[in-house]
Amino acid sequence: MTDVPVVLLSAPAGYGKTTLLALWRHRDERPFAWVSLEAADNDPVALIAAVIAALDPILELDPALSDHLSGPKPPTEDVVLPSLVDACAAGELTFVLVLDDLHFVTERSCHKAIGYLAERLPPGCRVALGTRTDPRLPLGSWRAHGRLAETASGRAVGRGCRSTCGARCCRRARVTLPRHVGQVPIHHGQHYGSGYRRTEADIHKRYLDMPSTPLFPFGHGLSYTAFDYGPLELDTDSVDVAGEVRASVTVTNAGERRGTEVVQLYAEDTARGVTLPAQQLVGFAGLDLEPGASKTVSFTVPLSVLAYTGLSGDLVIEPGPVQVSAGSSSSDIRSTATFTVAGRTRVIPGEDRAFFSSATVA
Repeated sequence: MTDVPVVLLSAPAGYGKTTLLALWRHRDERPFAWVSLEAADNDPVALIAAVIAALDPILELDPALSDHLSGPKPPTEDVVLPSLVDACAAGELTFVLVLDDLHFVTERSCHKAIGYLAERLPPGCRVALGTRTDPRLPLGSWRAHGRLAETASGRAVGRGCRSTCGARCCRRARVTLPRHVGQVPIHHGQHYGSGYRRTEADIHKRYLDMPSTPLFPFGHGLSYTAFDYGPLELDTDSVDVAGEVRASVTVTNAGERRGTEVVQLYAEDTARGVTLPAQQLVGFAGLDLEPGASKTVSFTVPLSVLAYTGLSGDLVIEPGPVQVSAGSSSSDIRSTATFTVAGRTRVIPGEDRAFFSSATVA
């Protein structure tokens, strides 16, 4: 897996850039130096000071670096940055420097400082940038030399995109794409009869001039080969409200070419305290398979992943049946299974809330 030095997540507000960075932080063994930028950081001295403050707990930097910046006449970034890079190299540690909300920083001198760090940090270190707009950085040069992994507006682009944030789902559609503006809103969580999914008993199955299905469903992707799915197997058919369930499925490359499949696990909680999405993505895993080869993906799903705001206003899990499905996209489900959540309604404290499952491949 390519470990490129710069990761760029560029998308409008609400696309989950910070959430994706946090998920990466949870999965990566390297320490993260996290800087949440704001308008006050639109100054090279303030920006560098924020970076030093974030790196100091990891590298135990010389206090003189910060002291210089806080003096009456702080040195220019041309003086401080080389010293900071040298200190990072001397620390002999690999880390990820996250600059989130980079769109607040517009000064060219700030972007120059970021580019300096991105190009000179020690091998194994990465700079991750979360922004709503593309920064004025040498992105074209980084792309050409394979130094940049990027995700823009929900789609992955550029060399090395498979390794963005350590995830292997970048070939898949991360939103449901409509055929026409008249279909909006359209998403994979819509229930039968209320969205584009229809049963044989429904009179309305399409528009007069086009299908009612999306142009590309959430999770859609193509391959030069085909994959067969085995049955989805659960380790239990009854789970306590405070427990977790393990779901496993075997995938086989049924074609004649080597290929990568992204196995997606969805859940539908049919508890009826409130109306819940018909599909909720709870896990995914990428598989590289030679022709004829098979691998088994096992997802461990804490039930708090399925927590929702109940009628009381609390975050809860209620007893009842839950259907889990595995497939190649939200509309290409290959196998399903059902388990029952047992016990009494549980209020989930914030610190116990999980947002995603873990996956292992064997």
